[in-house]
Amino acid sequence: MVGCVSVMRLRGWALRGMAVSAEHQRQGLGERLLGAVYTEVDGPMWCNARLQAVSFYAHLGWAPVGPVFRMGDRMPHQRMTWTRVGTAAARSGLREGRVSELRLESGQ
Repeated sequence: MVGCVSVMRLRGWALRGMAVSAEHQRQGLGERLLGAVYTEVDGPMWCNARLQAVSFYAHLGWAPVGPVFRMGDRMPHQRMTWTRVGTAAARSGLREGRVSELRLESGQ
C-alpha cells in the first residue's frame, strides 16, 4: 500500500486519517486521495492536520481555524476546514457513523 485516507461523520464530516508512504510523496497521490473523498462528501469537512501538512491542505483549498494545539503529548496540529457546493454525499450513500476508506496500491 502506498497511501490511504478515511473519512467519517463525526461532528460533521471528518477527514480522520490520510497518509502516503514517504517514497511516494510529492507525486500527486495525496491530491488523488482527497479528490476521491471530494466526490463522496459534499462538506463541510474538518481535520486536525500535523503542522508539516498544513501547506499541503491549504494548497487544496483547506483553511486553518483557531490556534495550533497538541493532541495529548503528540505533535502540534492545526484544525482545518474545507467546503464546497454540491450534493455528492447524498448521491454516494455515505451515512452517519459509516467510515469510508480508499487505499492506493503500488501501480495505481
